[in-house]
Amino acid sequence: MPAPEPELLLAILQQTLATQGIDFDSIIAKLGQVQASEDRLQGRRFTLGDHLRGSVLSLLSADLSIPARIHTLPER
Repeated sequence: MPAPEPELLLAILQQTLATQGIDFDSIIAKLGQVQASEDRLQGRRFTLGDHLRGSVLSLLSADLSIPARIHTLPER
């Protein structure tokens, strides 16, 4: 059995999360990583604090309990 296409796999994952009441897009947006990538494309320079926050977020991203803690992360 071949592996599913990435787009299909993502759609299945999002649907599974949605049935569990988890808003994937909202959680991803709250992390700020996508916005930071867009900001960098626009020429924004990041501080050391921004880089440290990003490092911590990357370490936490493997933690399944992150949706419960997302509101405790400080804004940039």
